[in-house]
Parts: sequence; C-alpha cells; structure tokens
Amino acid sequence: MDKDAFVLLYKALVRSHLEYANTVWSPYKQYLIEEVEEVQKRATKLVHDCKHLPYAERLKYLKLPTLKYRQPRGDMIETYKTRMWANAQPDGHPAEHRWRPLFNAAKCG
Repeated sequence: MDKDAFVLLYKALVRSHLEYANTVWSPYKQYLIEEVEEVQKRATKLVHDCKHLPYAERLKYLKLPTLKYRQPRGDMIETYKTRMWANAQPDGHPAEHRWRPLFNAAKCG
C-alpha cells in the first residue's frame, strides 16, 4: 500500500475508532496505553516502503504522531471547547476572548 492511501485510510477508519470517546475511557495504565499504541504499530507496517523501519521512524515517514501524544492533546482541545461554551453569550456566540471562572470560589466556602 502506498503512503498517501494508507494515511488517508488509517486516519478515517482506524484512528477514529481508537480515539472515539477518548476523554471518557482514556487509558491511564501503562499496559492499556501500550495495547492501544500496538494497533498503530501493526498498522504502520502495512506500508511496504517503511515496513523495515523502527516504529518511531515509520511515524516520521508517515507524518503521524503517537497515540500517546494525541490523547492529552485531545483532552486539552475538549477542555478549551468546554471553557468557550461555558463563556458563551446567551445568543450562542463566544464571549470576548477573556476567561472567567466557571464558579465563584468565595461563595463555595
């Protein structure tokens, strides 16, 4: 399989399943992270041009990040979306780009 076809198919069909609801089931134990990463390791061996390369080199060749890298990145994106939604105006448009606390700590204590 050539590089471009693999990357397109992998991102659309495989990675989307691996990352579905990642913020909810988010593997935190090392063996679970390694099991998920193993799927990507095996998949990258399907590209004939880089089959002989070590995993890190295959990722560079295919321009793919590790799933271990993508997990916290996805968490940060979801946190940003949540904060922007919490700061939205009543008409649904985002507030000016300033952060305000989600709750008042002085009222909680």
